[in-house]
Order: sequence, then C-alpha cells, then structure tokens
Amino acid sequence: MPKETAHSSQSSTQKAQARFLSAFSSYGIVSKACQWADISRRTFYNWKDADEEFCKAFEYSRREYEDSIEERLQAECDKRAFAGSDVLLMFRLKKLNPSYRERWSGEIKVKNVDNEAEMHAKLAATAEGRELIRRMSAIMEEGGE
Repeated sequence: MPKETAHSSQSSTQKAQARFLSAFSSYGIVSKACQWADISRRTFYNWKDADEEFCKAFEYSRREYEDSIEERLQAECDKRAFAGSDVLLMFRLKKLNPSYRERWSGEIKVKNVDNEAEMHAKLAATAEGRELIRRMSAIMEEGGE
C-alpha cells in the first residue's frame, strides 16, 4: 500500500472540498453537502475557519445556490401569475417596476385633529389606537429617531 504523502493528502482534501462545494451549490444544506462529500460537519467548519480560499469558495457556492433558487421561484411565480393569480401578478409587477409600489410618507393623519397631543388622545381611546402607538413607538426607538 503506498504511503500517503503531504501532496496526496492535500489533493484528497481539495477533491473533498470540491465535492462539498458542488453539492452545496445544488442543495444549499451543509449537512447534505457533507454527506455527499463524505466528510463530517466538523471538517467543514474547520476548513471554513482555517482556509480563506475555501471560505471564499463557500460564499460563492452559497450565492450560486441562492441565485438558482431565486430564479426557480421567480419562474414559478410568473407561471402562476399568468395562470390567473392576480395577487402574484401584482407582486411581480411591483418588483419589476417600482412605480407600482405603495409609498408611505411616515405620517399618520387623523381626521379633525389639530395637533399631535389631540391625535395621541384620540388614538389612545381605542385598543387599536393604543396598539398602533405602541408599534410606532417601537419603530421610532429602533430607528434611533
């Protein structure tokens, strides 16, 4: 039996990495790609942590997988939209042409209200209004405004 050299070990690793990346590009699932490449998940994470080139190749494979899924989903969405789904047709049109999207100015207008304090009081008078105030406050806090 031939003795394994550093070169043959490296070649074996590269082959396993190539099998993993090919499988990941197809499946998008680390555990499935590991099974296909006949490696452990730990081996994958070791490669990812220690090998910058492998890490870059993995990110490229991940984007390849995401792009292929997006293409298939868009094709299926188009097929269903043209087969009679008005909702899907509307969403595809909005994605393709931003002029069909709703616009929100960030302002809430309440009829017959002259100032912010009066608006707050009217909103706080109902459960729906209180929930709206709570949600808007959370959004404002997250946005740092």
